[in-house]
Amino acid sequence: MRILADENVDRPIAAWLREHGYDVVEIAVEGPGMSDAAVIEMSRDQGMVLMTFDRDVGRIVVADRRPHPGVVYLRL
Repeated sequence: MRILADENVDRPIAAWLREHGYDVVEIAVEGPGMSDAAVIEMSRDQGMVLMTFDRDVGRIVVADRRPHPGVVYLRL
């Protein structure tokens, strides 16, 4: 599974996922400061599930109504 970790996902989480065989790209590394819309589009274009703590991302994806690989909303 390919995962796009939003900027608000801590780096140790991304590292743990990599250690367990997941392909993880981090916005904090690849494009810090990207808008939510740009992050969503990157996820969609590259076929990656978006992992985030940002509630707004899910609403944006649902409102857009275009196919999307998925969003994992984290909440502690």
